[in-house]
Amino acid sequence: MTHDTKNWWAQAEGMNALLLMAELYPEDPQDYFQKFLTLWGYTDTYLIDHEHGDWYSGGLDKQPELKTLGKGNIWKGIYHHYRSLDHCISRLREMSEREGVEFEVN
Repeated sequence: MTHDTKNWWAQAEGMNALLLMAELYPEDPQDYFQKFLTLWGYTDTYLIDHEHGDWYSGGLDKQPELKTLGKGNIWKGIYHHYRSLDHCISRLREMSEREGVEFEVN
């Protein structure tokens, strides 16, 4: 391991991938849905700026200095987190309707 930091785009894509795997393999012992919930908790806590909007480029748990830096740069656009959240919300709604389980989507 070179760095133990977590950048925004890999976490966004990871949430989407874990939820897709949970939908495709609900009985897998890897428990992809629980891993999705764990990653969502991390993202919601350390990556999303609930006060000013947007996502930090890395998790504040490992890079607290990112809280006071600009969030945009030439390599950071909204593609990854928008696409991920859009797909996750749609997938959670579909799973909820199919399985009769309610998910709270804030």
